[in-house]
Amino acid sequence: MKRLSLFVMLLALIFTAVQCGGSAPAPAAPAQEEAKEEAAAPAQEEAAPAEEAAAEPEVASEEPAAEEAMTGEETVVTIGYTASKTGSQEVPSRGQTHGLELWLEQINQNGITLADGTVVKFQAVTYDDESAKERVQSLYTTLVEQDGANFLISPYSSGLTDAAAVIAETYGTTMITTGAASDDTYKKGLTLVYQL
Repeated sequence: MKRLSLFVMLLALIFTAVQCGGSAPAPAAPAQEEAKEEAAAPAQEEAAPAEEAAAEPEVASEEPAAEEAMTGEETVVTIGYTASKTGSQEVPSRGQTHGLELWLEQINQNGITLADGTVVKFQAVTYDDESAKERVQSLYTTLVEQDGANFLISPYSSGLTDAAAVIAETYGTTMITTGAASDDTYKKGLTLVYQL
């Protein structure tokens, strides 16, 4: 049985290679190639100015005012998160917070330019959750209701993330989880919570 399945797979591979390969053109004789190169040389010299013109980008002139108005507009997206600056999760939370701060710094140097020319930059609103679930729920509610967070980043640890995920779903705000390894949060059928 093993040999038969191996044979069928090998046969399928050969068949695919033959079908995809096609037929290659026969190589030209060396004398024919030299004659073609000599004949093509003057044509290449004549084509050089046309190639230079083609190398320059085409600029559409029908709507320059509309395009200029759209380019360069800046929009700021608010990311909300809590960090355990105190409490039992202080040390591991610090690494997550430093990573997020570094990302914000680097991405905001130039921003993200969208297809319509809009430049997106990010600002962060953060609170100390003191490594407490009750505080996490209260602070994530504040991030959405009062601070207007467009997106949420989870706190560090599975337990704290589970508490924050409920708030994200309740308020219809997307949350990215980064420091939560337990699958329990993701088995609840949440639709706005994504794990990195």
